[in-house]
Amino acid sequence: MRSVIKMDTIYHCPVCKSKDVIEYEDMIECPSCNLEFFKEGLGEIDDENKLSVQELNGIVKAFDDLEDKKTRKKLTESLEKDEI
Repeated sequence: MRSVIKMDTIYHCPVCKSKDVIEYEDMIECPSCNLEFFKEGLGEIDDENKLSVQELNGIVKAFDDLEDKKTRKKLTESLEKDEI
């Protein structure tokens, strides 16, 4: 079991807007949403555009699928068709 000391913070959860967040050195955690956010950019990026650590990991994982040469070629061709 983890012990957490509640402290006042200037941060809030970009998703649910809760001010009941746990503040770490580089990130915040929202116990309500079970999402984590890097502090960097929290005051600069609109809440609706801020991605959680979990969402960022999902994007990075999607690129792991591009290790296959055939998949990379298919993506490249698809992107080339979209260019205007």
